[in-house]
Amino acid sequence: MTTLKICSETILGVILMNDVVNASSSDPTVERLKLSRNSDAVLKLRLVQFRSYCPHVPVFAFEGDDDKIVYAQWVRRSRPELYYEPFPCSGKTAVLALRSLAQRDLNGIGNGLYYFVDRDFDELRGSPSGDDVFLTESYSVENYLASPEVVDQILCNELHCHGRPDVRLILVRNFEERYAEFLEVTQDINRRIYVARKTKTEITRHLPTSISAIASVTLESVTAGNADVAKLVPLETDIPEELSRTLGVEFAALDRALRYRGKFALMFLSKWLEHMTCEYSSSRTKYFKDIPRKGRPRVTEFTIGSFASKSQIPEGLPGFLEKI
Repeated sequence: MTTLKICSETILGVILMNDVVNASSSDPTVERLKLSRNSDAVLKLRLVQFRSYCPHVPVFAFEGDDDKIVYAQWVRRSRPELYYEPFPCSGKTAVLALRSLAQRDLNGIGNGLYYFVDRDFDELRGSPSGDDVFLTESYSVENYLASPEVVDQILCNELHCHGRPDVRLILVRNFEERYAEFLEVTQDINRRIYVARKTKTEITRHLPTSISAIASVTLESVTAGNADVAKLVPLETDIPEELSRTLGVEFAALDRALRYRGKFALMFLSKWLEHMTCEYSSSRTKYFKDIPRKGRPRVTEFTIGSFASKSQIPEGLPGFLEKI
C-alpha cells in the first residue's frame, strides 16, 4: 500500500508539472513542482522504469541533455566498444540526489549506475568521491569546447581553410586574444557566482543566457556589458565584506579558461563563430581574402556534439571509463 501511494503521488506530480509548464515561474505551485522533480520518489520511479527497459547495461546519469550529447562523443572516442544507456537528469542536484538514494538502497538499484558531474564552483557539494562518479577538472563540459583545437578544426573544415594552416593560425590567435579579453571582462560576474556558491548563498534569478548581457564581442575587441553585476547575479543575502574578500583571493588563483563558468565560454565561442562566418561571406573580408570561397560556411555543423568531436577529452575520463 505504501509503495502504491508513493507511485500514485509521483505520477500525479508529473502530470501536474506538465500542466503548469507554461505557467509563470513566480507561481509558488510551479516552484514546488520544480523542486519535486528532484525528489527521491520521482528519481527512483524514473530509474526503476528505465531499468525495466535496460536491465543489463551500464547506465550513465548526466546533468542534462547537453552533457549527454557531449559525453556521447567523448565516450565514443575513448572506448568505442562500450555500450551504455544515458539517463539525463534535471541538473546537478538531481544527479547527486540519485547517487545518494542509490547508495542507500538495499536492493542494488545503483548497480551499473555511473554519474557524470560538472565541477562548477561547488564540486561534489560534500558528497564523497568514488569509482562511480566522474567530476570534470574544468567548471563544466563547455569549457573543453571553447578551445583553440576546436576552432582550428572548424576553420579547416566548416569554414574551408583546409591547406592553409598559416591563415588558420592567424584566426586561432584572434580567437585566443578575444577569449582572453572575454575572460577578463567577465571576471567580476564569475567572482560573484564563486562567492555565492562557496557561501551557499541563493542566487535569486537565473544566470544570464545571452552574451549581450555580459559582454560585447567583435573580431577586433571584447568589452564589458553595461548591466550591473549585482543585478545580473542578485543574492538572497549580503555576504560579509571580509569573507567576500577572502574568497576573492581564492578566486583570483583559478585558471580562467578552465574554471570560469562554462556556459559563458560556449556563448562566447558561438558569438565569435557567428562573426567569423559573416567575415567569411563578406566581399570586404580582412581574414579570408586569400581563401578561395566557393562553398558556403557549414553553420549547421556548429553544434555542441560537433564541438565535442573536435575537443580534447577531459583528463581522467578514459581511465574512468576503462573501469566500467
